Amino acid sequence: MTQLQWFVGIEQDKNGNPITDLETKLTEVRRLLAENYSGWTETYGFGGWRDPATGEVVSEKQITFSTIYDASIEPTNHAKRALRLGETIKIVMNQSCVLLTSIPIRGEFI
Repeated sequence: MTQLQWFVGIEQDKNGNPITDLETKLTEVRRLLAENYSGWTETYGFGGWRDPATGEVVSEKQITFSTIYDASIEPTNHAKRALRLGETIKIVMNQSCVLLTSIPIRGEFI
């Protein structure tokens, strides 16, 4: 099994403006996750990054969307699908970037 996580800023857009219609945008991301995976978990947090163009540190609230897939029972195009979804989340949320992580795990549904 592999855990996928998309880390997304939820306070500022790529131009430094406050994100408007946040709940509408998150609803669209949830729809996309449901369309592409069997389920997901949302975790809210706080994070930061250094803007390479200005050197400025940007800190903001963020959301992490997590899901898992089992390569032994699902199609083999996982990496491309995860990257495409990350690109779409970036557009929906009007972000400069979205961090995608892919971590091998051992999971059990109990």
